[in-house]
Amino acid sequence: MAVQTLIIPTFSVGLEERDFFENNAFKYTNKEIDTLIDYIYKRIYQNMRTNLGGRAMDLNRLIVMDMAKNEGLQTPNYEIITSGMQLLQSKKSLGEIVTKTIENGIYDTYKGKRYYNYTETIDNNFYTENKNTQFAPSLISQLIEKQYEIRSFYLDGDFYSMAIFSQTDQETVTDFRKGDTPVNVPYKLPNEIENKLRCLYKKLNLNTGSADFIVDKNGNYIFLEINPVGQFGMTSEPCNYNLEQKVADFLIK
Repeated sequence: MAVQTLIIPTFSVGLEERDFFENNAFKYTNKEIDTLIDYIYKRIYQNMRTNLGGRAMDLNRLIVMDMAKNEGLQTPNYEIITSGMQLLQSKKSLGEIVTKTIENGIYDTYKGKRYYNYTETIDNNFYTENKNTQFAPSLISQLIEKQYEIRSFYLDGDFYSMAIFSQTDQETVTDFRKGDTPVNVPYKLPNEIENKLRCLYKKLNLNTGSADFIVDKNGNYIFLEINPVGQFGMTSEPCNYNLEQKVADFLIK
């Protein structure tokens, strides 16, 4: 299949400019597609009696963490760094560090292989090998030793939560999406946490989403992020929540 590019009128640019635009065509084409998708979503949701989620895939992770903290939820200590020297200083203040994307990261396919960004622990060699390196702005956060993780699906005021025992496998200790699927069981968040989450969802103008937590060794609930798309399948099936039916009922009520 041919790769789609933007149409560049030959009469308006020289050869060098044309090469520049063609080399960056993927970026420009993505902007065109994003604008078209926004238009389609708007037309669809204007004609729906009930709106589930809406076009909220561009939640800013850093803003959401600040808002969660304002609602009284605990969040990891984090920093944005741009050099190896800053990273070394952060290790002194934060202790063990993990890195994750500021935005959604890479979810792509190339030559039959899928590529993803995961939350990763920074190993000791990286600090010394890169102490004089300059980085693009990068999100780093303190490593929290966990008892287990929680994925909590939210739908119009109700929570359907799941405990994820990812700490039992070395591959999934830092990010439960790596390695074999861990043991997942139904879970009930404390009422206090649910009430704070409801306030957060309301301020974000979301009626659905999936919130991620870590429960640390001391039993504290550490808020990580909200996925506004929801992705309820991974919670519904192992916990027998039948969320597919609940979502369908919500959409037709």
